Amino acid sequence: MSRPCSICASPQRQQVDERLCTGVTAKAVADELHLNPDKLRRHKRVCLQPQVLSETEQLSMWADRANEAYLMSGANADVRSMCAALAAGLRTLEMSFKRKEELQQQQEARDLPADPKNWTEAEHARHQAYCDYVLRNMKLPTPEEYALCYEGETQQHEHSDLLPIR
Repeated sequence: MSRPCSICASPQRQQVDERLCTGVTAKAVADELHLNPDKLRRHKRVCLQPQVLSETEQLSMWADRANEAYLMSGANADVRSMCAALAAGLRTLEMSFKRKEELQQQQEARDLPADPKNWTEAEHARHQAYCDYVLRNMKLPTPEEYALCYEGETQQHEHSDLLPIR
């Protein structure tokens, strides 16, 4: 039987868990609380349950980290780091808006009436926009990948012009 975790038995456990769960490195926590970094890493790996964050929680976490980095670099008068933190925050917002737009398009496409004959002009446009989105984000096979699918077959295919010339 293995030994009990010394961090779990420590009176500082709650502080340790809070810091480790918010993304602070084990080395930083160890330096701050005067603990062994190896024991902290083991505690994080073995004792702490991994948190499954929703996409919204992840975006919020990254926005908070960007804000914290911006404030810290401002306090240190580090303009380059401030710009990097702003860029990270803007990327987080951009990802958030893109994801919301994708979810909205998917939901709108699902909300269309079952019979296309009954669609209004706006519903046809929504469906077309969704199909365009799917086509833009679809990964098409390269000619080499396409050729691998039909390797060894001798019959002509309707897309034989995509096959590489040998």
